[in-house]
Formats: sequence, structure tokens, C-alpha cells
Amino acid sequence: MIFVTGIHGVGKTFFSQKLATKLGVKSYTASKLISDESSKVTKKVYDVDTNQKILIRALKEIKASQYILDGHVCLIDEEENVKEIAEEIFEQMPVDIIICIRENETVIQERLMKRGIFYTVDFLKDFQKREIEYTKKIAQNLNIPFLIKEKSDIDENFVRKIRDMIAI
Repeated sequence: MIFVTGIHGVGKTFFSQKLATKLGVKSYTASKLISDESSKVTKKVYDVDTNQKILIRALKEIKASQYILDGHVCLIDEEENVKEIAEEIFEQMPVDIIICIRENETVIQERLMKRGIFYTVDFLKDFQKREIEYTKKIAQNLNIPFLIKEKSDIDENFVRKIRDMIAI
């Protein structure tokens, strides 16, 4: 599995769908897999542990040998705090490579505002920094290749690099 991370509004789903098309694999969104099992999904997560258990169960039902999952390693809780998802969750996922998408926080803020969600640029900077740092830590601890991708656009060199890394 190619795991694509990044904060809300960074362009994970756009990136994942585009990469999936170029690689000829399916793309899934963690929140969609969870919402298919549970109706309690919003941008603020009230029960991170339960949602992650639902996600692990949903991933086990995917029969494809290779696919893309976009999701988070950090979430915003009901009190607007950034909360790291337990590393044990990622140990249960069949991750071959992690790609963390990074974008300018003002661009992210504008995208979120179009969705009716408002966070300050400072909050988004902290959130993005924590998402990147924790993604890197997970990749290192689990010995998984890790890439940071600036913006969500994809060129053929990047696609070739991913193909080489996971042998598609």
C-alpha cells in the first residue's frame, strides 16, 4: 500500500487519485472507508481509537495487492487540539511507502474556507509541521520508505520513482 498523508486541505485525495490513475491502482480515502462503517465522521474526530479500528478492519477487506490510501497521522480532536494517531495502528497496515504532501498554509486555509472550515495560518503551520514530523517518525520506526512531496502535482519522474520503489 502507498499511504499518502497530509493535513486537511493539502490535496491528498486529488494527489492520490491522480497517482492511482498513473500507476493503474485503486485509491481509497481513510475517512470514506471509516464512514462506510460508521456515520460519525467529521473533520473533528471524537473517537480516534474506534475510527482507527474500523479503518484497519476495512483495509483487511481490500483484496488488491497494491493500492493507495490517503489519510492522516494526526487529527484535530473536539477541543481543536492536534492528536497523533497511535503508532500501533500503522503497524497493522500493509504500508510499503509513505508520501507526505506539503502545501503552503495560506493555500490550505483558502481551500478549507471554501469547505466552511476556518483555521488560522499559525494553527495550520503547527498542524502541518506535526503531521510531517510524526509521519517521518512512523516511517523511520517501521522502516518504511518516506517521501515529502511539495504540492499535489505529479510528474512522470515522480511516478517512475514510485514504480521503482514498490515494483508496480
